Amino acid sequence: MADDFTDIANNTFRWEGGLNENEIGQGGKSNYGVSQNLYDAYNKEGSKDVSDITYGEAKKIMRSEFYDKPKLNLISNKGVRGVVYDFSVNSGNDKSIRALQEIVGTKVDGKMGKNTKRQIEKYIEKNGETALISNLIDKREQFLTNLATQNPEKYGRVIQGWMNRMQGLRDTYLQGEEDGE
Repeated sequence: MADDFTDIANNTFRWEGGLNENEIGQGGKSNYGVSQNLYDAYNKEGSKDVSDITYGEAKKIMRSEFYDKPKLNLISNKGVRGVVYDFSVNSGNDKSIRALQEIVGTKVDGKMGKNTKRQIEKYIEKNGETALISNLIDKREQFLTNLATQNPEKYGRVIQGWMNRMQGLRDTYLQGEEDGE
């Protein structure tokens, strides 16, 4: 399997955007999707402002934290990897892997391993890649909608952006699948 992380990362970077001073998550302000807290954890030479992060630094951190750590390389389908990666960046590795495990019908523990990989392959063989990608996006969309419904003061202002992101994932990862790419 070719290393297509750059394509996957760039698809997510377009949604994460540049500097965000008003981050609603736990990590404070962010740039390229890397929060100040996460950037601090990776900077051994001292504190640097995330405003100054380079694309290369962000890509390296994002790969380590949201691709390598959750072992997304075990997923053979690029579209599935891309959707799970984007979910991880936006909502955390544990939540994205658990959602994937629920859909494919394996033990839900938030960890990618041989059993999850095997169940993903079985699911794709039976239902197709498009079904898995679509179900992942639908599950995430429901999660985000629930967040906004339960806490409209905090999430109501960003729900439309999240829904745009979900449509962007459909356009990116389902379009290619349907065209046989």
